[in-house]
Amino acid sequence: MKPAPRDFIESYIGGSDYWANNIRKEYKATNPDHIEFCNRFKTLLQELMIYVKEYHTTGVTWNNKNGIDVNDYNPNNNDNPVTTTTASASTTATVAPVIKATTTAAAAPVAAKVDLFAALNREDKVTAGLKKVTKDMQTWRAEYKADDTTIPSSTQSKLIPKSSSNNNEVVMKYPPKCEFQNSTNKWQVEYQTSSCGIVSIEIKDKKETVYILGCIGANININGKCKSIIVDNCKKTNVTFNSIMASCEIVNCQRMNIICTETVSAVAIDKTDGIVVTLPKTSLTTEIVASKSSEMNVSWPDENGDMVERPIPEQYVHRISGLSITANVSDLYH
Repeated sequence: MKPAPRDFIESYIGGSDYWANNIRKEYKATNPDHIEFCNRFKTLLQELMIYVKEYHTTGVTWNNKNGIDVNDYNPNNNDNPVTTTTASASTTATVAPVIKATTTAAAAPVAAKVDLFAALNREDKVTAGLKKVTKDMQTWRAEYKADDTTIPSSTQSKLIPKSSSNNNEVVMKYPPKCEFQNSTNKWQVEYQTSSCGIVSIEIKDKKETVYILGCIGANININGKCKSIIVDNCKKTNVTFNSIMASCEIVNCQRMNIICTETVSAVAIDKTDGIVVTLPKTSLTTEIVASKSSEMNVSWPDENGDMVERPIPEQYVHRISGLSITANVSDLYH
């Protein structure tokens, strides 16, 4: 897992808290077993982080169990352990000659280091034999010329579009797709652009879900009442829907416009930069949960029917109070 197994587990603790809080709210006074389950599940993830950090580290680790200290190693001693006790005899026979071959030539790297330091002590004569690289020989200059529409192939992501030479039309690496999967009751909407026109989806069963992936500059209309909507890795896309039973989740997106025309229970915004969520009068009780996001705004109608837009706070002031920490919205949003 990247960046590390522990960080991967930690990223899911916030999401589990979001759903656990709904359970706590509903069963706080009626069923304490549900509350205990939520608490133990969070403890499970926290303890799993500690376990993974200790036993599933990244990179090279020392063989402390069956190995020896580096200061005690003797290249002339054949009794040095080279494999673990659980290794097979065939593996031991294969590894031993390799270790022996490298140790017999241990004097060669030492001599090479001496020659290297002697060469570095020649000061300005070190670079005497190097060839001068002129500007026309530097390949990076050709990749980053004034034409900013050219993107180096080494840095191109599979979702980053190219601009056409004739106009500003977005060209996707993968073909657009909009299909319903009967096996999972899910609409799969992928890689739509503005050139695809308005993508309309007709929901026939409230158990259906919609998954929107990799769209850029698209306009997607979802008619009917569905179970949930997930918008992943999209950019400059407008998503309009009628009603959602569970939640609308926006993840890893940029410059999004989410419009609800009837009702939605919750909106979850995660790792998104630039989003406007528009709610009608019938959905002013919607819960909005945001994490690792910026430039978030919510728009809704006031008593006169005029639309009001307010930013979702990104900055909080934390203070220590006894054995707990308080969190208050910054004065910038008052």
